[in-house]
Amino acid sequence: MRFGMSKVTVSQANAVRLLADYPFDSSCKRMTVVYSAPNTSSTDVYTKGALGTLLPLLDASDDIKKEFTAKADALAAAGLRVLCIAHKSVPTSAGLAESRDIAESHLTPLGLAALYDPPRLETAEAVRKCKVAGISVHILTGDHIKTATAIAREVVILGPHLTVAEAVNATMPAAAFDALSDAQIDGMEKLPLVLARCSPSTKVRMVETMHRRTAFCVMTGDGVNDSPALKKADVGIAMGFNGSDVAKEAADMVLTDDNFASIVTAVKEGRRLFDNIQKFLLHLLISNIAQVILLLIGLAFKDEHVKSAQPDIKLRPPHDLRIVVFTREIIVDKMAYGVFLCSLCIAAFASVVLGHDCNAGYNDTCGIVYRARATTFATLSFLLLVTAWEVKHFTRSFFNMYPELYGGAFSVFKTAYRNKFLFGAVLAGFAITFPVLYLPVIDHIVFKHEGITWEWGIVVGCVVVYVALIKIWKAGKRRMSK
Repeated sequence: MRFGMSKVTVSQANAVRLLADYPFDSSCKRMTVVYSAPNTSSTDVYTKGALGTLLPLLDASDDIKKEFTAKADALAAAGLRVLCIAHKSVPTSAGLAESRDIAESHLTPLGLAALYDPPRLETAEAVRKCKVAGISVHILTGDHIKTATAIAREVVILGPHLTVAEAVNATMPAAAFDALSDAQIDGMEKLPLVLARCSPSTKVRMVETMHRRTAFCVMTGDGVNDSPALKKADVGIAMGFNGSDVAKEAADMVLTDDNFASIVTAVKEGRRLFDNIQKFLLHLLISNIAQVILLLIGLAFKDEHVKSAQPDIKLRPPHDLRIVVFTREIIVDKMAYGVFLCSLCIAAFASVVLGHDCNAGYNDTCGIVYRARATTFATLSFLLLVTAWEVKHFTRSFFNMYPELYGGAFSVFKTAYRNKFLFGAVLAGFAITFPVLYLPVIDHIVFKHEGITWEWGIVVGCVVVYVALIKIWKAGKRRMSK
């Protein structure tokens, strides 16, 4: 409502009565209202909609229709949305309120209304960023093809930059697209960038076509007629300000500011997160692979007694051939040891005082942070190295791993030295921890650490607790297996 001239206000002021309201339908692209005035036997019918759908309903000469068409095309070419408004005044009859076909017939054209809904200023730049990022942007609209083409040029979807393949079918009426078979559409090198006068089924078909090309499809929309396509797309995005409730319900997410540039920003952030996850996993797996290879080499070496295998290995029953390497026991152990290790590393970092800009460099506020990082690094390194010995047997403690061979208080040292290559590899792992903590430049600049002193007590304490937790865990497994 503007200036107090709402439909209800005007109707009440003129004492007119609404007899029928035929809402907008995307299949016919028009709407109609039927009003009766007081103390008269006539009824007024008003219709508005796309000129192409109203022309067959008009009582007008061919010259007038051509004039309307030419004017509408000129307005559409300027990027305006054009509506034709028509009217008729006829004697009141029951058919007007019951039949849309009767109401929408023998209309007299009143004129054209042109609306301009300009794209946001940042949309063109957002489309450019999409193209650089390898994202193809398409317009599927109910507007006239000339209106859609003009808007597409404004936001740089169309232009001289198009490839030959893109230019062939750059713009297309939805009727022509719908007339093609799936095979013909799949035979196109490039799909149309602009589809005009689209129905809901056209939008759904476009999404299905993209899926057949293994494309990841994101659809935006605001109206009820967009709901099927929003549901069909990999990601449906409804408009927050202007979107209908039906569209929001069908969509996967709602764009609160109705700004296409926000989608581009979301894509950028999503890619940033994906890259960071990849980098983290790459860093983690590189270190894990190196550790696994090093420890496997150590485990593969046999001592002079050719007894690298566990003494009780022949006492175990044969395992089911359907069981793979990662058995339930392995998975549970992995999770348990991982939780122990992570908890102790967090405990080692528990006394951290937050500093300012300690990821970018070193300043006076970062001393405790750097020392806490160094403590955590040493704790993690030592716990991983101790784990190499602890996982040599699934149920026996490292302190009593070979009761058949070694006994007494010092059996743990004999167990550790039993595989000399593994023993050397673990000692080397302990040794290389210290340069990372104490060598100048490497500690502050590269690893953001600072040499620790009393914190070694925390490291040793965490190792002791870790070994104790594993000992308790294995004792529980032995009890459960009895």
